[in-house]
Amino acid sequence: ILPRAKKNVAAYMVPVQPKKSHRGRPRVYGKKLKIQKLFDQWSNKFTTAEARVYYKQETVRYLTLDLIWKPVKTKLRFILIESSRGRIILMTSDFTLQPLTALKLYCRRVNIETLFDVIKNLLGGMRYHFWSKYLAPTSRRPAKKGTPKPTSSRPDKTKNTIEAIEKFLHVQILVVGTLQLIACRFAPQISAGTRCWLRTPCGKIPSVFVTRTALANTIRTNLISFAKDWITQLILNKQKIGKTQARLQKAA
Repeated sequence: ILPRAKKNVAAYMVPVQPKKSHRGRPRVYGKKLKIQKLFDQWSNKFTTAEARVYYKQETVRYLTLDLIWKPVKTKLRFILIESSRGRIILMTSDFTLQPLTALKLYCRRVNIETLFDVIKNLLGGMRYHFWSKYLAPTSRRPAKKGTPKPTSSRPDKTKNTIEAIEKFLHVQILVVGTLQLIACRFAPQISAGTRCWLRTPCGKIPSVFVTRTALANTIRTNLISFAKDWITQLILNKQKIGKTQARLQKAA
């Protein structure tokens, strides 16, 4: 995990155990540290390096500390980073993660959130759910401690349901990639075929929204032109005759 900690986060140093054992339980927590204050108090311990922050190369300073975090009662790695965008505190359970790598991964969150926004709100990739009647219903509220996990009366059927949800989402990701390839390959045609008002015009490469709108307009135009074709009219007439005959047979 690689979340960003709050500004008021506090952690504890690993306690130094005495050489001779004393009566009572050994110390679990050492000195308490308020992480945000360490940017100024331990400024001489920070390391300076060149890093890429949101597609911009700049000089940052960082400090890595392995401290005990009380909510999990175990050690975590705290990475303090100061850049032109301000000061951030990253937390991770991976003690081999390097500070600059953590910063790079954290900066990728914008692309990840944009991808989820496109899949969910633009393409509706998370709008459909394949429910399984064999799985016991559960509430969206956080479950109490000790609550048993929902069980399925037909695990094989429930497994197929979960696989269908994953495959449907994978198809949406492929659609996003296809739209991006079309935008890169046919940028002038996509921009000309959008025919909609844009508050913020895109750059040289159209966005996924613009590409989807242009393709929808093209498909709509093609469908209208197909309707005027004599073969299409012949098929429609045959369908109308078939429906009329079926109605007459029901009435008789």
